Amino acid sequence: LDLLFEAAPPLSAALARASPFASWAAVIDAAELAIANMPLADRLVVINAHPAIGAPKQTLSALSYMEQGHHYVRPADQRGATTTPTTTTTATNGPSEDISARLASLNARYKDLYGFTFVIFVNGRTRQEIADVLEASLEAASAELDRGLADMMAIARDRLKKLSVV
Repeated sequence: LDLLFEAAPPLSAALARASPFASWAAVIDAAELAIANMPLADRLVVINAHPAIGAPKQTLSALSYMEQGHHYVRPADQRGATTTPTTTTTATNGPSEDISARLASLNARYKDLYGFTFVIFVNGRTRQEIADVLEASLEAASAELDRGLADMMAIARDRLKKLSVV
């Protein structure tokens, strides 16, 4: 389950009670239903288990790390030799102190306002695009918890497709 969802005891317990499942897709469907029927406190635990966009790399699961646009490379020095692996990001999601600071600030404002972590299905969007969505969500105090939890299910379905464990 940790491959599809970030570790959240209320969700794990609900899925354990609902098992067995016919498929991994059925697990996600059951998770969606369980979350919809959880008390608010449990729903908040579930969404807060997900890392914030731009969170420090050491706090991210391997899949969250890649979904946020990071990957490992072996940079070559000028003579063509390789060095030890370093962490970098893709060209479209490249590291930037400005965007990292903006994301950190927006994430803090979001959590202060709503009381839970901003979660979004990145799906190839740049960090700038994500920051813009995050900023807009601060201006439209709507059903952010429901949107964030729905995006968690979209993330899980995407992970399932990528893992080819249908």
